[in-house]
Amino acid sequence: MSIIEHIFRVLAPHHCVGCGDEGRVLCANCALTLPAAPTITTQSPLKRVQAVTTYNGLSKELIHRLKFERASAAADDIAGLLMQKIEFPQDVVISYVPTAPARVRTRGYDQAQLIAKAVARRTGLPCVPLLARSSKERQVGKDRATRQQQMKHAFYAPRPQRVAGRRIMLIDDVFTTGSTCQAAAQTLTQAGAEHVEAAVFAVA
Repeated sequence: MSIIEHIFRVLAPHHCVGCGDEGRVLCANCALTLPAAPTITTQSPLKRVQAVTTYNGLSKELIHRLKFERASAAADDIAGLLMQKIEFPQDVVISYVPTAPARVRTRGYDQAQLIAKAVARRTGLPCVPLLARSSKERQVGKDRATRQQQMKHAFYAPRPQRVAGRRIMLIDDVFTTGSTCQAAAQTLTQAGAEHVEAAVFAVA
């Protein structure tokens, strides 16, 4: 957590989305009530997807606060839950699935990047931006076929030399149809990544 974020937490503390207690966007007690995520079946080149919980109730409200109410501190709470539930091999590089630029401008930050950086701080693993968006189309509300079509050329690797030969753990907030993570993994593999898996907070 940055000094600025710490000051904001002191001056304007967050309240838990579950019980309303002051201090965090999701307190430790309410985090214990989150249901376990289902097993996610993946397709090559995405080797594995690990998730914390399902996307409803408290998890949905937590993501809403992060994305639409400028509660950037929620990224640190999510990172803590990822650390509790997900295995982070010591030979991976942490990266993230970048949010569409228009959404970043609206929010003032990329929520996946915030989560990835918080995970990196906690694990001591490097966090490296490896992907950029080439598609500006929104995925919200689209069916699986439309999402897959939109994602075919959604990403590119601006610096392939950073990707080549690396084992990469992609961070994202919500896993819906899997088309976004799959497209990101495809781009990284084509750029020379040895292994790509993902860690997400919630499964829709």
